[in-house]
Amino acid sequence: MNWELLGVFLLLVLVVIPVIAGGFVLLLRTFRTEDRRRRRAREYAGRSGWAFAPSQPELRAEYFGIPPFTSGTRPQFDDVIHHTDGRYQGHSFDFSFGIGPKNREYRHYQHVVSVLLPATLPPMSLRPQYATDSLGIALGLQDIRFESEEFNQMWLVRGASAAAVYDVLHPRAMNWFMEPRNRNLTFGISGRYLFVCIPGRQQVERIPDVANRLVEFAHLIPSFVWDKARGTG
Repeated sequence: MNWELLGVFLLLVLVVIPVIAGGFVLLLRTFRTEDRRRRRAREYAGRSGWAFAPSQPELRAEYFGIPPFTSGTRPQFDDVIHHTDGRYQGHSFDFSFGIGPKNREYRHYQHVVSVLLPATLPPMSLRPQYATDSLGIALGLQDIRFESEEFNQMWLVRGASAAAVYDVLHPRAMNWFMEPRNRNLTFGISGRYLFVCIPGRQQVERIPDVANRLVEFAHLIPSFVWDKARGTG
C-alpha cells in the first residue's frame, strides 16, 4: 500500500474538501442574503410607485467632495430607489467603499437617503463628535466652530466653504440639529443633494421618515442662500 498517497487522500477528505465546501456554502448564503435584500428593496419601491436600479455607478458624479463619498476605494451605489412624494424627489441607496488590499478588501456600508435641493451648494457635512475627534482636530482635522459651545461639542462640521456653512447653519437650524431625534445621524450636502448617512445596510422602511427630516431641514435654509447659489443674490 502506498502510504504517501493514502495520506494525501485523507488530507483531502478531512481538511481540503471540507474547507472548499464550507467556502462554497458561505458564498451561497451571502448570495442568497444579497438576493433577498435586493428583492425587498425592489418590491418596496414597486409598492410605493418608485423607480429602482440594482446599481447606478453614474451617481458618483452627483455625490462628491465630502465623506463618505471621498472615503476608501471602489465606491458602489447599489439598490438605488428614486423616491418622491410630490414635495421632493431624491435617492435611497446602499453606498459602500473598500478598505484594504483588493484581495482582502473589507467593504464599509452606509444607507444614504437624499432629497434634491433647488440649487447647487458647496459640499458640507455634519456628524456626531467622536471621543477621538479632539486628537484629530489637534492634528488638523477640520471642525468649523460656532458661538454655541454645546453645538460645537455635539457636532463635527466640515465644508468646502466656511462662509456657506455659516449661511446654512443659522441659530434656528442649529437648534434643529440639537433635537434628540437628529443627534446620531450624519448629514451632508453634495452638489444638489441634501443627504443623511445611516450606518449599515439599506433599511427601506426608514426612507419616508428620513426624507421628511431632510425636507424639514431644507425649509430652514434661508432664501438668500439659494439666491447666492443661483447668482441672483
